[in-house]
Amino acid sequence: VIGTVYRYKKFIMDANEIRLLLRDQATANHRQAEMFQAQFEALQAELKVTKEMIQAARHRGGGGDNLALTLPRSVRLNVPKFSGADPDSWLFLITDFLHC
Repeated sequence: VIGTVYRYKKFIMDANEIRLLLRDQATANHRQAEMFQAQFEALQAELKVTKEMIQAARHRGGGGDNLALTLPRSVRLNVPKFSGADPDSWLFLITDFLHC
C-alpha cells in the first residue's frame, strides 16, 4: 500500500511538473508569435512605402528627384556554374559571389 501511495504521489508530482513545463512553453510560444507578428507588420509597412515610391516614380515617368526608383524587368547574373567536379571550390566561389 505504501509503495502504491508513493507511486501515486510521484505520478501527481510528475503531472504537475509537466503542466508547469507546458505552461512555460505556451508562454514562450505566445511571446515568439507576438515578436513575429511585430516583425511582419514592420516588413509590411516597409513594403507599402516601397510600393508607393515605385508607383510615384512610374507616375512621374521615371524623372525627378532621387527617390525615383527604376527597377529593371530582368537581371542577368553571372553565377558560377556547378559541374559536379569540385564541390569545395564551387562552394568557395558561390559564397564569394553572394557576399560581394
